Amino acid sequence: MSGASKIGGVIDEYVLHARDREIMRRSMIDGQTYEAIAEAMDISSRTVGNRVRKWRPTVNGHLHF
Repeated sequence: MSGASKIGGVIDEYVLHARDREIMRRSMIDGQTYEAIAEAMDISSRTVGNRVRKWRPTVNGHLHF
């Protein structure tokens, strides 16, 4: 299993809301900037940053490489 698919699995399992899952995938797997994510999803970059800061510790805490 690749690193991206492990991260994706953890995101799918532990990130509760669909919008937050999309933000986390775009950030952690696709490597998009907060600004690019915000523009693509029609939300503010501040919202993107808040969601990433909320969920990154959860995702990282469940990764076992």
